[in-house]
Amino acid sequence: MSDELIDGVGSVVVEFFDVGRSRRWSWRERPEASALLAAAARSDRVFDAVVIGEYERAFYGDQFRDVVSRLNELGVAVWYPRPAVRSSWTARFIRR
Repeated sequence: MSDELIDGVGSVVVEFFDVGRSRRWSWRERPEASALLAAAARSDRVFDAVVIGEYERAFYGDQFRDVVSRLNELGVAVWYPRPAVRSSWTARFIRR
């Protein structure tokens, strides 16, 4: 699904995927999600957008609002499929 969202627009440059971590954990408590946030804050990051493949596996409660707001503050766009077209959760960074 993530590849379909960026087809013709950008390319994947790095992926983060937390295996065996509940979405109920905050993003800062999940190793890969935390690494994603740290990478987004770097001035030398190699991506300008994050693609979320499956909302339900990525977020819980207010996490979506909080994470997307933080990424947008850092100048990182967040792309995700419409709710009816979700696939497996992978956050992928792209360069447009």
